[in-house]
This record gives sequence, C-alpha cells and structure tokens, in this order.
Amino acid sequence: FVGALPYSLTFKDSRDVARAKLVAFEATRHSHLNDSWDVESYRLSVTYKGNGLSIDRIACRVLAAPIRRTHDVNFPTLTNITDAFGSQVNEPAFTSLWGATLNKEKQQEAIDDGKIDLTQTFGATLDFAGNAKSAPIFQSIILHRNRDSESAGWVGSMPQGLVFEDSPAELFKKINTQPVQRSDSALTGHAVWHFDAYTLHVLYSNIDNRLLRLKLLAPSTWKCIEDV
Repeated sequence: FVGALPYSLTFKDSRDVARAKLVAFEATRHSHLNDSWDVESYRLSVTYKGNGLSIDRIACRVLAAPIRRTHDVNFPTLTNITDAFGSQVNEPAFTSLWGATLNKEKQQEAIDDGKIDLTQTFGATLDFAGNAKSAPIFQSIILHRNRDSESAGWVGSMPQGLVFEDSPAELFKKINTQPVQRSDSALTGHAVWHFDAYTLHVLYSNIDNRLLRLKLLAPSTWKCIEDV
C-alpha cells in the first residue's frame, strides 16, 4: 500500500513513534504484541515487526453493533456456578442457576450434544461429561464476549476481577502468577491457570487486544493439547 495512512503514520514508524502520533487517543489504547486505539468512528489496530522497529500492518474497522439479548435474565454468581460443577443436568444445584431459560429442550441438548447453548440469553455455553447410562454432568462453562460465537455476551461477575475490555497486558497484571500454558499467534492468544475452585482458560484477541472468552473448568478436568 502506497497511499496515505491514518494519523500521518508510515510503515517506517517504530512502536514509540506510532504511539506518539496517536497520543490524543492514549486513553483508548489496548496493547500486547501490538496496539489498538479507538479513534473517532473506528478502531485502528497496528501490527509491528522487528520487535517494534517498524509497522507491518494497519487495520481500520468500524465496530458492529452489539447483539441484543433475547430476554432479561438473572446471572448466577461464580461461586454458585463452580459449586455446581459435578452436578447432573437435572439436579437443583445446577437447574436453579438458569431459571426458566433451562427448559426441557435445553436439558436435552446436554444429552444429545454434550453442551447447552445459552449464548442468546446468558452469553454462555455449558459443557458436560458423561455417557448414555447416566445424566450428563456439568463440567465447564464458557463466558462469551458480545458477538463471540454470535453471543449476546456474559455481563455477570467474572473471575479474578477480569472484564472483557481488559487488554492481554492487563490480564497478566491482574493474574500475576505464571500460567501453566500460554501461547500467542498473529490473531489470538490464550493462557491457562489452575485455581482451587476451577481451571481458567482465557482466549484474547491480538488484533483488538481484548478478552474474547473465558472458560472455567471443574478442577482436574483440563488437559493441555500435548496431553490429549
């Protein structure tokens, strides 16, 4: 590309120079391997090369409108969710978390598919373990950001004080212990930690530099790819 770039950026600019040129939008900057800013009517993401010595790619994107929730729901606490790990899909410790949303049709999803899709209501996906001889057992929950997997987005309490607007840099500040697994690609990254009540798997965007989804798993059920 040889045309004009936004905010007088050039592909020769270093990371420090790019940040200086966009200092007016510093309050919106989210960073990790790369940087992103919300500028006027769009999001500007800058990818670097050479350890930040120059710009590799620039993305300008108008953000889509949030997906609306199909109806209002009462979000369960994280303590009640993790306490329900190991419960069968028809036990009150589990069913009481989701109110009228968890009807017989939704419970059948756990039997047929091993998961229950609550993305349009709670912004969550529930995963189960078990076999055909017994009722499915609640094993993990995925908390989705709005529009992740076409979800209306989880807006209940989040583990470890996290919020979806956290950058990866903020994620690693809030959870300042070494993850048991961590990996980054050009588009996304993830990290995994073990806590007493759950294992936490966090997926984040390396373009928008924001959290995409959080998965809480019952203790001792997570396996890294190398173990599978």
